[in-house]
Amino acid sequence: MLIFLKQIQGKSDMGNWLLGIIKRWDSDRYLSKTFSWAKYAYNPDVIVFLGDLMDEGSEGTDEEFRGYVKRFHSIYDTKAIKIYVPGDNDIGGEGLDLVTPKKISRFQQNFPGELNYFFLFCKLED
Repeated sequence: MLIFLKQIQGKSDMGNWLLGIIKRWDSDRYLSKTFSWAKYAYNPDVIVFLGDLMDEGSEGTDEEFRGYVKRFHSIYDTKAIKIYVPGDNDIGGEGLDLVTPKKISRFQQNFPGELNYFFLFCKLED
């Protein structure tokens, strides 16, 4: 079973101060409710977060990043095993937004792997 999750919204691209607060609150509420329904309906043992966990993670200051992480974990709260794969909005890599060791380290500190996972891709013979 695959469940596709949407990234949380950042602060800069959400319009003026009051409207941005309302938009983020509404988006977070929607994400939380749909994720809770999916957890209840499918009871997953493992959840893989496939990049772009947050909209402005790679561009945000350390303080903004911590706020995004707190929101992310409050929305996607689960006891299932979690695997986090960073995307360009999390650590950079799109256009002039470079991937840096600091961004990678910041991501890994806040989204640690619970176990070491090895993925083996094999071609099945006919």
